[in-house]
Amino acid sequence: YGDAPLDTEASRDLTYGALPPPDPVCLEALQKLATDLGAEGRRLIVVTMPLDPAWKKQYDPDGAVMRNMTRHIRQALAGSGAVFWDANHNFAMDPDAFIDAIHIRWSAAKIFSRALIVATGLGVASQGSSTE
Repeated sequence: YGDAPLDTEASRDLTYGALPPPDPVCLEALQKLATDLGAEGRRLIVVTMPLDPAWKKQYDPDGAVMRNMTRHIRQALAGSGAVFWDANHNFAMDPDAFIDAIHIRWSAAKIFSRALIVATGLGVASQGSSTE
């Protein structure tokens, strides 16, 4: 439920530059996975991770890059019954929660994990699809 150095005082710079455009092959694979799992009666949960506000300010100041990514994800999941939570948009994290642009500190992982459970119903019997 976290991916970062155990030393929560450690930090790196933003490390990651601008995101490339969504890869159509990846989106096709996501669509197939969602469709196949839905047909089997299984639930797929897809989540965008919050990004460091400093990364957003530098590489996506108007939010267009992530809106585009989210739109493509939603299109790939449409009609599959998959659950999608856009945590990057719907769950703001404090800048101090990040080790770099995408990795959160262990101290923040609990906070994010709790929000993930509430937002997606993770661990709860299937309750239909959601796209929030």
